[in-house]
Amino acid sequence: MGVFACLGLGDKAAVVDFRLFLPESWAQDPGKCEKAKIPEEQRQHQTKLELALEMVKGAQAGGLQFTWVLADSAYGCSNEFCGTIERLGLLFMCDAAATNRVWDADPQPEAGQPTGRGRPLSRFVAGNGRTRKWKIADLAKVRLDKEGRAVVIRKTTQGELRARVWVGEAWVWDEKEETSIRRTLVAREMEDGEIKTSWTNAPATMSWESLAYMQAQRHWVERTFQDGKSQLGMAQYEVRKWRGWHHHMALVSLAMLFILKERVAYSESAPLLSARDVVELLEYYLPRRGGKEEEVVADLITRHEQRIAASKSHAKRQRKKLKIT
Repeated sequence: MGVFACLGLGDKAAVVDFRLFLPESWAQDPGKCEKAKIPEEQRQHQTKLELALEMVKGAQAGGLQFTWVLADSAYGCSNEFCGTIERLGLLFMCDAAATNRVWDADPQPEAGQPTGRGRPLSRFVAGNGRTRKWKIADLAKVRLDKEGRAVVIRKTTQGELRARVWVGEAWVWDEKEETSIRRTLVAREMEDGEIKTSWTNAPATMSWESLAYMQAQRHWVERTFQDGKSQLGMAQYEVRKWRGWHHHMALVSLAMLFILKERVAYSESAPLLSARDVVELLEYYLPRRGGKEEEVVADLITRHEQRIAASKSHAKRQRKKLKIT
């Protein structure tokens, strides 16, 4: 299992780095490591959080230009991960688990008072009596119902993406630290009624539309992996050696980069060009042709017409749902 880093360009993305996760049991088994030909300097266990931070730092050191780091809740639930990203001078937008707990105002931690004889309490207590501790899911639902508003997040192939959104402050504090951390929560109501919640270190002055847009950008990361698996064979490998896995992922990443460059190059003349379109065109124009040129182009045009029709239908449903005229 690997950890991957993608660079997003609007509605497009490409894999720019990856790491193979080495379980602790493997790192402690020289026989397995030797059989898999794992280099000696790589025979150490690192958590996925450590691997992810290593890639972020490597991207900065390599001169890759980016401002935001997006991640799912597996990384967003780690205060260490979010704090390190912030100390690197970057903004993050990480999904938060529904069960994560936050405070609706600064709890203003203070040392607990000793009770009778014995050692003083090792935990801190909230000095602000007006604050309340919430599960993120509960806080997001209450505030979204009371204060949420419909915003246009971005344009899609199916029309404008609109949703009810709420943005507000919250504080992270586990009652063990001397200080609390202010975060901005971004809650968005999905089409199925589920509430997607993320937290970020973005400044409070950033607009709801900008934050909702940034939260929605993770869609393109997931879409990139879908394309990689369905069109470029990302998951179709039967390798048993360290080098073989890295070679396979390197070739897939190069293919993703090629497709990204083609989509950017033809963004005006063919704005709906997809990974599947590029693959099918290559299947015809490369020496081993699999069909007639007219058939390939006709299929491509048909798919684009279907996407346009779906876009109009989706926009109509959205306007009806949100009562927008």
